Amino acid sequence: MTKIQIVTIATEAGTHFPGQSRAGEAIYEAGIETKLLKSGHEVVATSTLLGRATAVASAAKWQPSPKLDGVRNEQKTLLVLNDVYDELVDCLDTDDGRFILFLGGDCTILQPVLSAVHTILHGKKQPIHDVGLIYMDGDVDLSVPAEAAASIDATGVLDAMTMSHLMRRPGCLPSFSTARCSSRPDGSALVTPQNAVFFGFDPLQPSASHWVYLAENGCKVLSWPTVRADAVAAAKSALSWLESRFDFIVLHFDVDVIDSGEFPLANYPHYAGLAAGEAFAALEVFLGSPKVRAMTITEVNPNNDPERTMVTQVVDAVVRGLKGRK
Repeated sequence: MTKIQIVTIATEAGTHFPGQSRAGEAIYEAGIETKLLKSGHEVVATSTLLGRATAVASAAKWQPSPKLDGVRNEQKTLLVLNDVYDELVDCLDTDDGRFILFLGGDCTILQPVLSAVHTILHGKKQPIHDVGLIYMDGDVDLSVPAEAAASIDATGVLDAMTMSHLMRRPGCLPSFSTARCSSRPDGSALVTPQNAVFFGFDPLQPSASHWVYLAENGCKVLSWPTVRADAVAAAKSALSWLESRFDFIVLHFDVDVIDSGEFPLANYPHYAGLAAGEAFAALEVFLGSPKVRAMTITEVNPNNDPERTMVTQVVDAVVRGLKGRK
């Protein structure tokens, strides 16, 4: 039996279109809590964030925002993420070995999630000094404002800059990279090439400058062609690399890693993604590891799935994966 805490983070402040703020509700409608209980797990706590302050709750809702110096909605997104960090520090517990499931929301939630996890683990008598990350996403999210400002086609949304802020890629926003929602307790970057694997992304999505950054910094990458060749083997390879280094691993799962032609659940379409079965097979490998202690589910837009058939498939894959934990 695994103890599980479910935390809903209903923000869409950093993304392209409205809808993601209802993802947690849709995942519950698809039976996540009931199915986990039926599988023999204990759901020890559930929390819905962004309810403490009216201004923050309002900022978390998507609204049109101009692109200013290559960025959209900077201040409201930062307000939301700092509030999420504060609430997570209050509500999370890792002492009983629980698995924590975070229901987004857009990709920016990963910043306060990792920051809060580090804060809590740092305060232990025998602290875990680092956390591993599996970044399972259709893109590498290494955009920076200058790139977005220089291109008419670049969106300037902040979820496309998530890893730039986590890794402090040169050119990222100082307001984000140094904020409490995006830093370790000592003020350093949350993600480094030594603690993260980029998994399943379309290799044609990153720009040349993104590939240069990945290569020059020695980042661990397993892109779409490698994962499609054998999803289970690729997942085992990524997991083995992290398990040999870390006792606490966070799995970030953006549903846009799945091909939108087959599975159009994601908020923003990616048409060169994994097959749904491949993505779910990899998920089951990752979630079967007792060292994978937390998971974020992001970019689910229920507006794209009125019958909840795709959301249900995601929920069922998560439940199957957690059922395999020893």
